[in-house]
Amino acid sequence: MHEHAAPGVAEIVMEIFIESPDVITQKVYYNWNAILIDTDDNKFFDIAVAADVDYLVTNDRYFDVVKEISFPKINIITAEAFLNLLLRNNT
Repeated sequence: MHEHAAPGVAEIVMEIFIESPDVITQKVYYNWNAILIDTDDNKFFDIAVAADVDYLVTNDRYFDVVKEISFPKINIITAEAFLNLLLRNNT
């Protein structure tokens, strides 16, 4: 197995998230299985639906299939598009 970070880093990051007052937890009540080509990505779509987010920001091309479904509607945008949106709203 190829490691992407030093051992224990994930646990430290998760602890920071759990302790942060700026982090909101969201329970998923339904698994949509909207992304068939990479089913591991469904967790991100499901949480976006449950949290009623304005945007799901990703550069993962497997999320393109979600742009085609009408319900539940989630706005999928790239990181660059989201950054441009933020910059436009801050001027």
